[in-house]
Amino acid sequence: MDLRFGNVRLNSLPILSSLFLITVLLKPQDLSEVEDLICTHVAELATCPIPDPELARAKRLLCNEYIFSTESPDQVAGLYGYYQTIAQAELAITYPDQVRSFQVNDLQDLANHYLSPHHYAAIVLKPR
Repeated sequence: MDLRFGNVRLNSLPILSSLFLITVLLKPQDLSEVEDLICTHVAELATCPIPDPELARAKRLLCNEYIFSTESPDQVAGLYGYYQTIAQAELAITYPDQVRSFQVNDLQDLANHYLSPHHYAAIVLKPR
């Protein structure tokens, strides 16, 4: 197993790289090229506006996923527990409105602040 934070090898899991996860299954010889492509796309999130149809689709998918994740009492309880753990349970109720409120420039600002093609963790499992 090869564990790196950007280009620095680490002996333990990095704490700073936990915003989201990208999983890729590929041939070992394609690793460098694919890693470079992912970094390029991450950098583009901060500099290139997301097309309106793509943003509308993402909002719709997130809101639909929320609706289907609150169909049963145990799902609602789990959702409220999750939000109470990370912030406030009341946020679970306003989630769809918050998702709908984001505009392209909001997402670019967030990407610019939180995402960097130079600060990430890569865990690589290769066959022997």
